[in-house]
Amino acid sequence: MINSTVNLPPPERWSRPLPSDPRARLVELERERARRAARANLLAFTLWTKPDYEINWHHRVAAHYLNEVAYGRIQRLILCMGPRRGKSELANRRLPAFALGLDPNEQVIACSYGADLAVDMSRDTKQIILGSEYHDLFPGTTLNPRHVVADDRQAAKNTAD
Repeated sequence: MINSTVNLPPPERWSRPLPSDPRARLVELERERARRAARANLLAFTLWTKPDYEINWHHRVAAHYLNEVAYGRIQRLILCMGPRRGKSELANRRLPAFALGLDPNEQVIACSYGADLAVDMSRDTKQIILGSEYHDLFPGTTLNPRHVVADDRQAAKNTAD
């Protein structure tokens, strides 16, 4: 599995100063550690953007392989899990948003047994990208309003053209 340990830079390299209160400083350091992990790992990203997500062992296994897809180390993956086990949340909602955060020019195709489900998943992914939690992680990734439609593969842009 991917190691989610993140080395933090010295506090003087942070964009905002750390609080002087030791407890507040610890909270801020933990938040920065979680933010950095969420930029690098799908499961940490899922927890950052959906804090109430409950993780079980099979989510860790699925997220490991989906991370490999996001980083391009796996080209094809079939994810076989029973109904209501978290496939849609990880693979259809969070993975496209995570992958677009890593590379805003990535092309994502959402498909399903029915067009309505694919459109719903696409809409959910767009809502994740529009959220403030997402912009804390990937401030350079935005949706291009001219391309925000259900079947457009170039909806995410790193520029405001």
